Amino acid sequence: MNRLRLQGPVALLLALALAAPGAASAEANPVRQLQPDGAAPELQVLPGLVDAKKKKKKKKPAPPPDEGTPAPDLGSTPEAPETTPTPAPETTDVPPAAKPSPASSAGGDMNFDLLGETKPRERTAAELAIAQQAEVRRTTLTIHQTAGLATLGLLAATVLVGQFNYMDKFAGSAPSNSGKWETTHSVLAFATLGGFAATGMLGLFAPVPYDKPVKADTTLAHKLCMGAATLGMMSELGLGVYTASREGYGNQKSVAQAHQVIGFSTLVFMSAGASAFLF
Repeated sequence: MNRLRLQGPVALLLALALAAPGAASAEANPVRQLQPDGAAPELQVLPGLVDAKKKKKKKKPAPPPDEGTPAPDLGSTPEAPETTPTPAPETTDVPPAAKPSPASSAGGDMNFDLLGETKPRERTAAELAIAQQAEVRRTTLTIHQTAGLATLGLLAATVLVGQFNYMDKFAGSAPSNSGKWETTHSVLAFATLGGFAATGMLGLFAPVPYDKPVKADTTLAHKLCMGAATLGMMSELGLGVYTASREGYGNQKSVAQAHQVIGFSTLVFMSAGASAFLF
């Protein structure tokens, strides 16, 4: 009886000793669980681990390369095909004036042409006629100015020789009255009259293709001076002929003095008229 009693506690201790390692291993590895007594321990794996292992397939070894087919070079990268560089298109240099400015690119410049370059308008027959008349007028007035300067020189020579002729006839108490200047003075006088008349006609009959309003300018001054010179020329022609006809009369000297004064006045007016265009 005592023997059995002693065996009871001993058996309990042995059961606890056998159960302690199993509980410790169960805590360390939750996958492993204790099996019934007498049965061999068996590992039970979680379902997730089992599915993961099934998905993992064992890699099959690569088949041996065929002797007729060259093996690909896995260690080197394939070379890029050679490409021929395409030449850049030629661009023409645009002058700086033709390049749009930043201000115009921003939309601030409204100077643009939507219709492109416009062709020049053909002139009408009236416009062509006006242009032709203007060209004729320009040429005529150029000749008029040249002839006027030449006539002015002739008038100056005529007045100078006329003064010499007056002094030969009337200077001093006993003038020589040789008449050596009379022929020269007459030739110069008629040449001056002819040049003056031709120059005046060039100015009067020059075509006027456009309206020219009368205003105070050099053209008006020229016309007024030449008008006075024209009156002087006409008076000189009459007085010159009358003075020559009074040879031997007492009033010849007084008529000659009037002829001399008008000659100098005519030279002054003609010089002023020429200066209106030259200066």
